[in-house]
Amino acid sequence: MKFFLTLLVVFFITICYTQRNFILEEYDAGRNRVITAENLTYYGMDFSLFKINETRKIGTEDKIIDYIPAWISEFEQEWIKDPYNSKMQKSMKKKISEHKVEVQNSYKLLKEKEWVTFSNNNLKLDSLEAKINNYHKHSDSGIGFVIIMELFDKPNEKVIANYTFFDVSTGKILWNMKVSGFAGKAGMTRHWAQGINSTFLHFITYYSKVRRRKS
Repeated sequence: MKFFLTLLVVFFITICYTQRNFILEEYDAGRNRVITAENLTYYGMDFSLFKINETRKIGTEDKIIDYIPAWISEFEQEWIKDPYNSKMQKSMKKKISEHKVEVQNSYKLLKEKEWVTFSNNNLKLDSLEAKINNYHKHSDSGIGFVIIMELFDKPNEKVIANYTFFDVSTGKILWNMKVSGFAGKAGMTRHWAQGINSTFLHFITYYSKVRRRKS
């Protein structure tokens, strides 16, 4: 019996340690406000600051950009297919409204940049906050939630995304988690879409653990 209990403890410690490794950075000054809120507004998935680290695809931005709507669609099919009763709402235990069209269309700004590179992207909190302050807000109050994509890292087959909660009235970030996940399936769309879904699973697992600890 003692041996079984020891194995169980080791298992849970390993799971917690492994999970924590996928949370690369966390800013949590307003975390309690997010956890206790009943409602939030989802601003969508923002690719406008995004980069791909894949040397052999440098110079092919005009082709890769056409995949971005498909990556967003794959995520939405999994997590917010039904906006009134989505897996995202159930997982976060909140009523979620949407204000995402403008943010999700902002990927078109990439047409003016070189964003396929041989180095990693490292978005800082002030860059995320500056971006959020450029959003057209849906109201003068409340909490917004946006997924700001940071990097597809081909050498390590990883996706890095920022899961960001912010005060709508001030644009100040309340809680940000920079999360990594592994890409997977074959094909340009499904390969990186699986990586995005992987980051969300790590995010929601950590979010749920924090929420249970606060309740």
